[in-house]
This record gives sequence, structure tokens and C-alpha cells, in this order.
Amino acid sequence: MFAHLFKHMNRILIIITLAALVTASCGNRKKKKPITVTMFYTEQYCGGAAPDDEILEQYNIAKPFQDTLYLHEGPDQHDDGILLIFNKQGKAKLSVAGNGTYFAFRYPKMDLSTLVANPQVPGDPLCEFNFKNREMIPLNFDVETTSITDTIRFSCNPCNMEIPMMPPMDMDPPKLEEEDK
Repeated sequence: MFAHLFKHMNRILIIITLAALVTASCGNRKKKKPITVTMFYTEQYCGGAAPDDEILEQYNIAKPFQDTLYLHEGPDQHDDGILLIFNKQGKAKLSVAGNGTYFAFRYPKMDLSTLVANPQVPGDPLCEFNFKNREMIPLNFDVETTSITDTIRFSCNPCNMEIPMMPPMDMDPPKLEEEDK
């Protein structure tokens, strides 16, 4: 009789232990929570002649950001990233697990090893690479975060002001026709 009771209690103990393990492992998983991200932007004047104060004021008015941002876990973009698409009101929904800081970039991750100079396109490709890979803003989340509002300040692309790339030195100069000499 004790053997039967011991066998029955042993089963109950195993079931309780398994239930406790399953519950504990499920509780340790990071649950993704929805967060509303509202993003605005301002711009820097990148034109030629100095504008009047009224035009400069327009550049400082925050407008809803209606484009895409790429969020990464680190400024080095070591992860695949999260694509965040904003609507006309500058809002996007995001699901993240746990606490942390994400770094928002305006352009998708680029690979420096695939960078190729194109003599037909003026500018410095390394400058473009560095400009597009700089982080825009850090976004901080904690367990209580349900919404974030921030403003991005767009600066002028310094690569647009660079001298166009010269053709490589080993290119043959164009041949002149006899009439052109």
C-alpha cells in the first residue's frame, strides 16, 4: 500500500516540478510590447544665398516625419535592425522586448566592403557612406514606455559640397581627332 501511495506521490511531485519549470521559463521570456513613436523633423537651410528671417523660421518649425527610420541596437549597426515606417501624422508602431536604447538611422545599413567609386557620379563615396551611416537619434525604452515623441534635426549633406571625384590617373586621355589639333 505504501509503495502504491509513494508511486502516486512521486508522479504528482514530477508533474508539479514540470509545471513550475514551464511557468518559470515562460516568465523569463522577454515579451514584446507595443510602443507608439511620434517623430517630427526640422531642417537646416542648405541653399546658396542667405535667406531672410521669415524663410529661416520656416526651417525651424517641426513637421511630422513621414518617411522611414532604421532602428539598431548599437551605433555600429551590428544587428539586422528594425524598419519603422511613419504615417502622415509622423506616427509609427513599434514592438520591442525589454529595456534599452535603439539608435535611429535615416538610411539602411550599408556595407563598406561593397563601396565602389563611380567616375560618372560626382562626389566622394566614402563621404556618402559616412554621412548615411551616422546615427540620427537614440531612442530609450524601459518597461513603462508606451509612447515616445522626438524631433530629428536634418543637417545639410556635406558630401554635396565636395569637389567631384577625378577620374583615376591610369585612364588614357581622350584621343584628339586630326581636325581638333
